[in-house]
Amino acid sequence: MNKVNFKNKPLKERRIIVRSIIARILKAYRVGNVTALAQLLDCNVGTIKNWGCSGRLPMDPILQCHFNTGVSLSWLMQTPRVISDPNPDEVKRLAEFLASELDIAVRYQLIVEKSDNGLDILATDLSVNALKWIRLEH
Repeated sequence: MNKVNFKNKPLKERRIIVRSIIARILKAYRVGNVTALAQLLDCNVGTIKNWGCSGRLPMDPILQCHFNTGVSLSWLMQTPRVISDPNPDEVKRLAEFLASELDIAVRYQLIVEKSDNGLDILATDLSVNALKWIRLEH
């Protein structure tokens, strides 16, 4: 089994992982912001924000959340798949796929929202602009 040292991961990747854990802690406690979480954990808001910025999170808040809420440690600690250097061809292929799916969804939504007076001009303009952005045509 290969051992992975978290400290050796790039800071950007560590930040993503720590912020995802903080987001699950917020969800477990059913609070919507860091201020409420800081009160629950009896710490400063700046402390929690520092965890996300530094890419370091002490184990205490994770264990405290587990014991207080009953959520599993494995759920709290799961890490998102982080793509450090995306393949440009893969990104382009995914963007094209999403654009085609969005195009279909927008057309369906516009048909559903059609009224006696026709399609709403604003909705059409927004849809066209969204598609251009997704297709990276801006």
